[in-house]
Amino acid sequence: MRRVGFLLLWVLWVGVAFADYIYEKWRDKWDQLNITEKAIVRNMKTCETGTWTLKEKAVTELGLREKEQLARVRPPLYEDMVKVMRAMLVFDRWRVRRAAAEAVANIGCTQALDLLKKMMFEDKKREVRAEAALAAARLSRKGDKEIERMLCKALLEDGWSIVRASAAKGLRLVGDASAFEALYKAAESDSYSTVREQALRTLFMLGCRTERFRKIVAGRLNDAYSRVRAAACEIAGEIGLKAVADKVAQLLNDKKYRVRIAAAKALTKIAGPNQVQAVGDALKNSDVGEFRARLIEVLGKIATEDAKKVVAEAINDKDKFVRMAAMLTLCKLGDDRGINALKELLEKSKSLYFFQMLHRIKTEKINHPKVIAMLEGLLKGMGKDDWRRGDLERVIKELKGGK
Repeated sequence: MRRVGFLLLWVLWVGVAFADYIYEKWRDKWDQLNITEKAIVRNMKTCETGTWTLKEKAVTELGLREKEQLARVRPPLYEDMVKVMRAMLVFDRWRVRRAAAEAVANIGCTQALDLLKKMMFEDKKREVRAEAALAAARLSRKGDKEIERMLCKALLEDGWSIVRASAAKGLRLVGDASAFEALYKAAESDSYSTVREQALRTLFMLGCRTERFRKIVAGRLNDAYSRVRAAACEIAGEIGLKAVADKVAQLLNDKKYRVRIAAAKALTKIAGPNQVQAVGDALKNSDVGEFRARLIEVLGKIATEDAKKVVAEAINDKDKFVRMAAMLTLCKLGDDRGINALKELLEKSKSLYFFQMLHRIKTEKINHPKVIAMLEGLLKGMGKDDWRRGDLERVIKELKGGK
């Protein structure tokens, strides 16, 4: 016990001595330091002498320095800061190590990459391994084969989902086609939804469009977890996977809202005439305004007569945002039902609602000739002293291509 006590006292004394050295080294030059440098010196001293909670806070603050600030730090001081950051990466408290891993990545400290590579597999805490994996990817260049292999290994072999998911995220930064096989396996068969989701998103972000990937996306639409179904919907829409449009349309009735809204967004890109009935039913059965407005957009993209009929019925909806979406969607298509409804609304409106509608017309670039003609007719009917006239003139000018 005496030996242990003596050893602890010796370690503490060495730590304090090192902290005093850092502080003494820069104290004589204190007046020459800029604000950033002074803050860094304070943080370094805290990292050496403070409690572990203060160390965690101090190393986090070191990692919040922007590149422009670090560019003003003199090289000797920056080198001392790197030494302290490396020391925090091997500190005995795991929260400090995790904070240090994120911090070195934030400031682009490539001098810590060797330690991060070891931490990815050797650290006992899963949270630290996860942060180290992502930090190593952030500090590496695109196409770094060593880091890519290490991340693939962590993705397939680590026993904790938090680490595997972090490895999948890291592969977005350094991976290429050679990482597809590991990501395929994770997306197909990993037992945790977070890993399957991240693997799917990484494959998409790496530009994977293979037939195998398309089959995986289609299969994940039936995943037991909503986060995976939602991701599959989003990706199906982005890659134009029209073959699964019917399945995506079924997900408009999913129990989870995140899946329903993801399905609606996807259908704006892949829906066709065969989905009009499903979209129309979902529009009638839902009472969420945002979701129903998105469904109106889907029907506008389909643009068949049946789709237009459903949209026209929504002009009299109880939700004003749905009514607005229906009118504007028909106006984009040059449909007289929407144009007449919009004209009637603008004629009656004497409030902020008038400007909201004009703003939507402008930002969504609803410049169909029939719409412009309707707005010009409305302008002619206004008196010269009408307070709405100036805004209406500007919108008409912009729709015609003017500024």
